[in-house]
Amino acid sequence: RLAITMKADGFDTYLELFDANHNSLGTDDDSAGDLNARLTYTLTEDGDYLIEARAFSSGEGPYTLKIEEIAPPPPPTPIAFGQTVEGELKTNAATDDDGRAYDAYVFTGAEGQRIQAVMRSGDFAAYLQLGQGGEDFDEIASDDDGLGQGTDARLIFTLPESGEYVLR
Repeated sequence: RLAITMKADGFDTYLELFDANHNSLGTDDDSAGDLNARLTYTLTEDGDYLIEARAFSSGEGPYTLKIEEIAPPPPPTPIAFGQTVEGELKTNAATDDDGRAYDAYVFTGAEGQRIQAVMRSGDFAAYLQLGQGGEDFDEIASDDDGLGQGTDARLIFTLPESGEYVLR
């Protein structure tokens, strides 16, 4: 698993990763914030890869490009309906593809079940994501200001099918 970051002050950065046959594996425009790009990808096989680092539309000037190996995300912690947990996001925590720290919780739900998750913090703007269980996290719902109070998040969602879900 690797993270590629491109930063520039004078233009909007853009990254694209290709395999040896020049098939596009992923792109990113602004995941590193402030018009900077961050692309996270898990390599599936040994071989040569190409990173294309460029301006999103037009632009020129100096930039920095960094590639680093990052740890795979840890398995999510089981959580039961009605359970309240307290946590702390730290610099050595798992990070999502956009470089944001998170804790992950897994639960089993039923098709048509309506769920609510609330996250509160006085230290940062809370952000909740929901995805279906599996090896890769694919967001199906998110919220950052659902309580209308600026820093707290409330996600209300009806589950589309029975199975495991991951709440970040």
